[in-house]
Amino acid sequence: MPARKVRKAAPKKNPVRRSAITKQDIAITPLLHNPRIIKGTVKKGLGEGARYVAAYKSVLKRKLGFEPYIGTLNIHMKGKQDLRFFDDPIMVPAPKKGLCQVACYPIAINYTLEGAVVIPKKTRNPKSVIEILAPVNLRETLGLKDGDDVVCLRLV
Repeated sequence: MPARKVRKAAPKKNPVRRSAITKQDIAITPLLHNPRIIKGTVKKGLGEGARYVAAYKSVLKRKLGFEPYIGTLNIHMKGKQDLRFFDDPIMVPAPKKGLCQVACYPIAINYTLEGAVVIPKKTRNPKSVIEILAPVNLRETLGLKDGDDVVCLRLV
């Protein structure tokens, strides 16, 4: 019987496909090594956030890239905070007379949901209280109640 020729299999191409690196990947990379984080606890607000978010809604959507839920989540910051968190805000102009400019800081809330810390130029809140905007009701979506801990990771 004649010997059969054994055919060598062609080398397989690498099955792992690399996805393209996005602008967001590039923007967040420095934060992985040196994150800007603020920690605090959920607290009851003054009950005025919804009115102001409604007034600023269109300009916030344009500046932040998401349509905000009509309302804010108030966080009482605990202990010493990383002041670098408050570098380079996105400034939102007053949409009409009688309102003020707002500094916005894009964040990931509890490392999962996009949002923004918003600090109006004029506020009745103490400096230890920040307000958070998101596209959803954060209390409902994350099951938060007063006294729960929250972490805000600053996004670039």
